[in-house]
Amino acid sequence: MRTYTHMHTLTMTILLLFASFTVMGQQIAEKTLVKSFNLGEAQTVSLNVDAPVEVRETDNPLLRVQMKISIKDGSNALLKSLVRAGRYNLKHAINEEGTYELTAPALDMPVKIGGKPLADQVSFVIIKPRKVAFSAPALEQEKEAAQTASSL
Repeated sequence: MRTYTHMHTLTMTILLLFASFTVMGQQIAEKTLVKSFNLGEAQTVSLNVDAPVEVRETDNPLLRVQMKISIKDGSNALLKSLVRAGRYNLKHAINEEGTYELTAPALDMPVKIGGKPLADQVSFVIIKPRKVAFSAPALEQEKEAAQTASSL
């Protein structure tokens, strides 16, 4: 009878140890990056990134971009190294029509960590001057979905 108790205790200890390692491996690393842009004379801004976008307005003449990043099953050290490597860098240019275009070209590049694709989630909060128009693919998709839903 006593052997059964020791065996039961050993089995439970191993199971709890395994469960604790599994839970520890499922961490979520999060970071918010902030960058401001002087728009100059531009009256229109376009964010050409396929990610959720929230738009707010301000009386400040600068465009402020907050990029919220989270990585499932990742560490803060991994996220920090991806930031340093330039994965989340924003590029800007003014096109022929005078639109101030923001892109994040490295977000489209596939990244593998330990043989598995990186599962990073990126979203944006755009704080724009009141007088500046703003567009983004994610906002256009939301408008189309809302129109489709209201027509049903």
